[in-house]
Amino acid sequence: MAKKVCVLAGTGHRGVQSYIKPIVEDFADYVECKGLFDAVKARAEVCSREFGNIPVFDDYEAMLDTVKPDFVIV
Repeated sequence: MAKKVCVLAGTGHRGVQSYIKPIVEDFADYVECKGLFDAVKARAEVCSREFGNIPVFDDYEAMLDTVKPDFVIV
């Protein structure tokens, strides 16, 4: 089975603890996060560094156009 590709919009506590952390730690065989977006770019950059240097985007639409994810977590 091919991995699904996702992106995350919102890297606050809920986004990190409920989604990115489980994806990276428990579901890495099935899904890969290839983009982060947050209204507070510094918060997305911290999340990126903590979870393997996931690309950070300044623009939500640009993230979708670049990554072309299978699904988006908001």
